[in-house]
Amino acid sequence: MMALEPHGTDVWVGAGPRYPWGGLYGGQIVAQGLRAATFTVDDDFRVHSLHAYFIRSGSHTEPIRFEVDRIRKGRAFCTRRVVARQAVGAILNLEASFQRPEPSADIQSVSM
Repeated sequence: MMALEPHGTDVWVGAGPRYPWGGLYGGQIVAQGLRAATFTVDDDFRVHSLHAYFIRSGSHTEPIRFEVDRIRKGRAFCTRRVVARQAVGAILNLEASFQRPEPSADIQSVSM
């Protein structure tokens, strides 16, 4: 269900199962898009922000192509844009920001 196959540089291809209501399940497409983005960052980066926009409905009858754009790679932060495409065009636009863990003081301003 979450399997993605590499298909060139920064491109992965996945599929969505058939659901009784037709179309694809959006949460799965977002998760696959995030997975494609994580393939392009170092292992010590963790996602800390994600925005996803559904453009149009997709079809379970054809593969989904996840194209990753490496927007920024810094020492502490990375940004990726993922566009999921099918024959009808873009079905999802996702942006994710990743951060390396940084040491910081544990501060609680209000006691529980």
